[in-house]
Amino acid sequence: GSSAWFVFLLVTTKMTDTAAYSAGKLCGNHLLAPTLSPKKTIEGAIGGLLGSVGASFGFYALFNAAGYPETLGLSCSEALILGACIG
Repeated sequence: GSSAWFVFLLVTTKMTDTAAYSAGKLCGNHLLAPTLSPKKTIEGAIGGLLGSVGASFGFYALFNAAGYPETLGLSCSEALILGACIG
């Protein structure tokens, strides 16, 4: 239901931020937009996108493995696309 969607959005957004920060700190060498945000890197942006897609797919897999695929009502491809859009 709606609480599952709320948790999905909350966790997916948090994973985007966490993965972007981690990737940027670990291997960020190429600045994304130095005048707008001096510390954001291309590597961080890619990490954030991967984190978001991973979290979205994780929710899809978790609900399907638990036998509740209708909770979010997403197919695998929809979960991946939604994760990319959120990221």
